[in-house]
Amino acid sequence: MTLPSISIITPSYNQAAFLEATIRSVLDQGYPHLQYGVVDGGSTDGSIEIIERYRDRLDFAIIEADGGQSEAINKGLRRATGEVVGWLCSDDLLAPGSLQRIGQHFADHPEDHWVAGTCHAIDSEGLPIGRMDPSDDLTLAGALLRGPNRPFCLPQPSVFWRRELLDKVGLLDESLHYCMDYDLWCGLFAHGCRLRRIAPTLASYRMHGASKSCAEATGFLREHLIVEPRYARYLPWRQRLTLQRWIGYRQRQLTAMTATGRPWRQVLKRPWWLGSQQIRSLLLHGPQHRHSQPPQAQTWDQVHADADLHAAAQRLTLARQSTRWQTFRNHLRSSYGDRALDCVELGSGSGDISVLLAQLGHRVTLVDFSRAALEHARRRFEALGLSAQFVREDIFEFSKRHAGAYDVSVSLGVAEHFEAELRDSIVAAHARVLRPGGTTLISVPHARCLPYRLWKLYLECRGAWPYGHEQPFTPAELRGIAQRSGLERCSTYNSGFAASVDACLLLPLTGRRRGWREGPAWLNKLSGWEVNLLAQRGPAARAA
Repeated sequence: MTLPSISIITPSYNQAAFLEATIRSVLDQGYPHLQYGVVDGGSTDGSIEIIERYRDRLDFAIIEADGGQSEAINKGLRRATGEVVGWLCSDDLLAPGSLQRIGQHFADHPEDHWVAGTCHAIDSEGLPIGRMDPSDDLTLAGALLRGPNRPFCLPQPSVFWRRELLDKVGLLDESLHYCMDYDLWCGLFAHGCRLRRIAPTLASYRMHGASKSCAEATGFLREHLIVEPRYARYLPWRQRLTLQRWIGYRQRQLTAMTATGRPWRQVLKRPWWLGSQQIRSLLLHGPQHRHSQPPQAQTWDQVHADADLHAAAQRLTLARQSTRWQTFRNHLRSSYGDRALDCVELGSGSGDISVLLAQLGHRVTLVDFSRAALEHARRRFEALGLSAQFVREDIFEFSKRHAGAYDVSVSLGVAEHFEAELRDSIVAAHARVLRPGGTTLISVPHARCLPYRLWKLYLECRGAWPYGHEQPFTPAELRGIAQRSGLERCSTYNSGFAASVDACLLLPLTGRRRGWREGPAWLNKLSGWEVNLLAQRGPAARAA
C-alpha cells in the first residue's frame, strides 16, 4: 500500500541553539514522500546560516519578516502539498521513525483524519524531564472543561492531520501567538472531527527558559480566555455553565498574576470574587506577596536557622507513628524485603523521613539548597549516631547528574512551593533519579483540607506565614502530574487528621491524647493535612 505524502513545517525565529537538531530530526527520517519547509521570521542569531546550509535538502525555505509564529506556520501551510500535515517548532524534535509510523497508520486507516501520539518532554540539553500523553477525553468538552483536577493535554509536536481538514476550519488565527494550536484543536472538535490516539512516541517537546511555555504563562492565560468562549455554543447548556465557572476562575488567576495594585475595581464589578482565596490575599497584601518564582534559599535558611533538636526529636516520634510513614515503610518492605536501599530526599527540610530510613539501615542522601536546612539535618544525624550524605545543590541539577542512581526518592513539603510547569518538573526530578522499579514518596498539603486553608489564611493576614508561596494539591492533580512524568502505579493516601483538628481548634491534641496520634485511620481517608503520593518508575520510564 502506497504511503501518503507528508508535509512538515518548521517556524523559526532566533532558536539557533536547537534549530539544526530539529531540521536533522526531520530529514534523517528518510521518509520517501516528505515535503519539508522552514519559515524564518528574520532571525539574527545564526539561524539563517543553518537554514542555508540545509537549503538543498529542503523543499522550501522562506526567510522574511512576519507577524509571529502563527503567520509563519500559515505561510508553510499554504505551500503544503502533502496529504498529511503537521508542524514542528524549531526547538522540538521528531522521534526516529515517527514519519514512517504516521504514514503507515494513515495508509492502513483511511477512515482516520487526525491522530496524536505520545510526546516526551526534554530540557535544553535534551535530557528527559517527563512524558506527555494525549488526554483520555479527546472531545471538545474534554478540551474546554479542564482544570487542576482535569488537565487536557494534546502535545502539538505529535499531532498530524489530513490537509483536507483545513478546508473545514481554515488556517491558524494569526492574532493568537500562544494558543493557536489549542484554537485549531477546538475548531476541529467543534466541526465533528474525531481524533485517534495512537501508541508510538512521535516527538520530543523541549522546555527551556526561553520557550514560551515556560517564560510567558500570562500570554497563554490571556489567549485561553479569548479562545474558550468561541466554542461555548457547541456544548450542551449544562457544560456551558461549567465552562463559565472555569472561565471565571481563569479570569481571577490572570488578575492575581498581573495586578499592579489591589484589584478593588475588578472586585466591585464582580463581588463574588471575594470567595476566591487568591483575590482575598491580593486585597489584603497587594501584589508584592504574589510569588511566581521558585522558593528562595533565604526563606528556608530563616526557617531552619534556629531549629531546636529537642523539638525535632519529639516530632520524629510522631513521624514514626504517622500513617504517612507506616504506609511507606510497609510498601518498601513488601517491595524490596529487608535489603539496604539507596535513598535520596530531594529538599531535605528537617530530614524526618531520611532519619527513619537511616534507622532501618538504608543508605541516605539529603539534597537542599538551604545551608541552614542541611546543617540542621546534619546535627540531627550526628546526635542519633547515624550517617548520611549531605549535598547543597539545586534539586533539578542534582537529578540530572544522578539520573537513575537511587532506589527510593522522597520529598515532604517541597512540590507545593512551585508553580505552573515547575510543579511538573519537581515531580519529574523524582522520576529521573530513580532506577527502573524505584519508588517515590511525595507528600504535600491537601488542597481540600479546610483547617489547613483557614490556618494559612489566618497567618497570612497576620503577616506571620513563614513559608513563602505555597499552593496545595488535590490527590487527582498530584497523580496526574506523576503520570505525565512517567511514573507508574500512582496511588495517593491522606494523613495528618489530628494535625488538621489541631489547626481547626487551635489545641495541641496531636501526640498528647492517648489513641489520637493522627486520629482514627478511617478519618484519614476522608480528610487529612497531607496528601501522599506513592509511585514507581517503570522499565520504560528510563528512556522517557
